[in-house]
Amino acid sequence: MLIETDLLLSYGAEEQSFSPLDVIFDEGSTPKYYYQIVIGKIKLNHYDEAGKELILAILTSGFSVCM
Repeated sequence: MLIETDLLLSYGAEEQSFSPLDVIFDEGSTPKYYYQIVIGKIKLNHYDEAGKELILAILTSGFSVCM
């Protein structure tokens, strides 16, 4: 569920854009922010001890993730 952009901005939110290879946050870090996807998608993934990637989710417009 999306929170209206105007409401978020009225509480001090900022709009940000990221490039496809940007890391928004790392596994195990303490949540500090709320991210809401307006356009695009985010891949949530994990790498095991052998370096193999496990994709946990692909989040698209309308989803949010806390960091």
